[in-house]
Amino acid sequence: MSEINAKIRDTLLYIKANPGCDTNSEALDGFLVKDLEAQGLIEGIDATTISASSPQFLNIRMNTHGEQYLHSLQNPKKEVPVWHTNPFISGGIGLAVGLAVAFIVWYAKWQ
Repeated sequence: MSEINAKIRDTLLYIKANPGCDTNSEALDGFLVKDLEAQGLIEGIDATTISASSPQFLNIRMNTHGEQYLHSLQNPKKEVPVWHTNPFISGGIGLAVGLAVAFIVWYAKWQ
C-alpha cells in the first residue's frame, strides 16, 4: 500500500471511530480532509477562516461512499493472473491437455 493510501486509510479510520470530530485534532490533516470532502467520501462543515494556515472542518463524519472506499483500502482486490483472462492462453492449455489425453488413450489401445 502506498504512503498516501495508508494516510487516507488512517484518516478515514479516525473519522469512523470519532464521528463529529474536527480538524483541530493532531490526527487529522486539514488539507487531506478537504480533499476527502471534495471527493464526497466524508461530510463536514467548512470553518476555514481567511487567516487560517490550513483548512478547518467541524462535525466531520463519513458517508457511505467513504465506508466503501475504506473497505476497498482495507481489503484490496487480488490481481488475477493474465493467463486466467486471456482466452488464447486458456485455449492453448486446454488444447494441449486434450491432445495429451488423446495420445495416452490412443497409445494405451495400441499396446
